[in-house]
Parts: sequence; C-alpha cells; structure tokens
Amino acid sequence: MGFTSYETFALDHGLDRKQYWRIENGSNITIKTLVKILNIHKRDLAGFFKEIDSAKRGSIKKSR
Repeated sequence: MGFTSYETFALDHGLDRKQYWRIENGSNITIKTLVKILNIHKRDLAGFFKEIDSAKRGSIKKSR
C-alpha cells in the first residue's frame, strides 16, 4: 500500500481523518469500524481474532 501518513490512508479509503487518527492512537472503536478497516486490508473478522489469539498464546509461551 505504501501510505506515508494516516491522513492519506484515511482520505484514500473514505474514512474520517480524525476518527482514523484516534484509531491509530488506541481509541476504542465499534465492530462496524473494525470490519470496514479489515475490509480495506482484505482481512476478515475471524482471521483477525485468530491472529490475536495466536499472538497472545505466543507471548504466554515466551514468558514461561
């Protein structure tokens, strides 16, 4: 994708600039917004949570 800023990414994908900045900085978001962003990245919700679960399990193993 090669975006140099959150502003360019947001504008190119029809997202509100301020909302996307908040997301990038850790604000809570709705599932609807999460799905929209995942669609932009050609990802699905199930795969997203599966990846989080795998990363979480990996960090548990490393800390033992």
